[in-house]
Amino acid sequence: MGGKKFVKFPKKRAFTLVELLIVVLIAGILVGMMLLSATNAADSAKAARIIADIKTMRSVAVLYKADHGDWPLWIYVPATGKYSALGATSCLPSKYSDLNTMGDGYWIGAMKSPVDGAAYSIADVTDLDIGVKKILERKSSENSLFGQNGMPMDKTAEDITASPYKTEHSKLITIISK
Repeated sequence: MGGKKFVKFPKKRAFTLVELLIVVLIAGILVGMMLLSATNAADSAKAARIIADIKTMRSVAVLYKADHGDWPLWIYVPATGKYSALGATSCLPSKYSDLNTMGDGYWIGAMKSPVDGAAYSIADVTDLDIGVKKILERKSSENSLFGQNGMPMDKTAEDITASPYKTEHSKLITIISK
């Protein structure tokens, strides 16, 4: 009987399909958490930069007032892509600081209300991501930041202080002088 002889191969251990799917699922969850964390960190950094820029503009406006006796009126003009000094303002913020007043999705300016003479440092945050706006909203009370949807030129300091910053606002304002 010349039958065939079967050779036994040692059994190799391998991962099952279920085990592989669980590993891929866990890896996907970890990557998703890292992406959310990285996005939140970037938004937080941008919000911190905006707050620092608006405080710097406040200091620059105080320096301007010390030199010229009145508050400046500096705004960004999108049509020209440059800053403009309105009224009696004789120079731009670049004379007093190397502050880049035009950021990614926002600009920083200074202005004076004709109603009560209060001076403001203002950031136009219309084009910011909602994540950055939410972080600004959380940090606004500790940094004395207020919100408006229009230019504050026709508002009094009391009107502005009564309006805490919310994500639906297009302007972020800090009062320099009442």
